[in-house]
Amino acid sequence: MRKYYSGTEPENSASGSASGRSKKASDEGTRKADDFATEPFLPDEYYKNNYAPMQGTPGDRIDFSRLGSSGQVEKSRVIYDHAGKQKYRVDYSDHGNAKHHPNPPHLHEYIYQDAGKNIKEKIVYMRDSSTGRMRKSQVDRKTNEIIFID
Repeated sequence: MRKYYSGTEPENSASGSASGRSKKASDEGTRKADDFATEPFLPDEYYKNNYAPMQGTPGDRIDFSRLGSSGQVEKSRVIYDHAGKQKYRVDYSDHGNAKHHPNPPHLHEYIYQDAGKNIKEKIVYMRDSSTGRMRKSQVDRKTNEIIFID
């Protein structure tokens, strides 16, 4: 989808003039500060393989966006523990896999071993639509669907 800055739409666009005629020459040069983008633009390459670091500032929370495998921009929040290790990641999308992520958001929790050198366990919590609670979950290998294990 192509986005246009204010005042630069093609003449036959819905936001162009009703008659489809070009703007008067007297209108040229009168555009004010509205010719700037209202949303920041970053190329797709910025979002590809853009993961939050596993090591960060102790106690910090960061929000980030990345281009997911679905081709959509996915937003997440990472929370670091007292040692600066990634403790939680909240993903606000289904990553293009609604069967395994049926009710966004979902939460990843990391439990470390070896004084924080290695991940011992990664737990995923999904929202139970019947209660609204986040519940410990996993994929049932037989049915390929999410089951709650708490």
